[in-house]
Amino acid sequence: MVLGRICTEWVASLPVWGGEASPPGLTPGVVAHQILLPRLVRACGDLPSPGDPLTPAEARMARGLMETERARLEPEIAALGAGIAYGLDKAREGAVAVTPDELTARAVRAVCSIDDPDPITDGELAAVVSAYLENRALADVTGVSP
Repeated sequence: MVLGRICTEWVASLPVWGGEASPPGLTPGVVAHQILLPRLVRACGDLPSPGDPLTPAEARMARGLMETERARLEPEIAALGAGIAYGLDKAREGAVAVTPDELTARAVRAVCSIDDPDPITDGELAAVVSAYLENRALADVTGVSP
């Protein structure tokens, strides 16, 4: 099995995905490849690339590393879900032209940019999403990209 698939399946198995439907654009694959995998590589540079097959020992090591990320990742996934849903609602209200994938990419970038062991909060992510939407609305008016 390859690292990217192991990570995606592990993220999909987290209880946070079992509740209400996640917003469009937020998938276990997005979380695994854009948030979890870079953290695993930083934690252990000896991992093969996401598409390379793993030995059984490497797979065990990767699963162990994933478990160390659980306490941080689960609240981040919940915050992402809430922040993206909030952003999509705000975009509709304000008639801001933004796709779910664009909003998800921006929210994930915010999560990835924080070098803090504490997960981002719903309020912090809502502030990021609000600022992005304000910039996006301004760009729609002025023609200058955010």
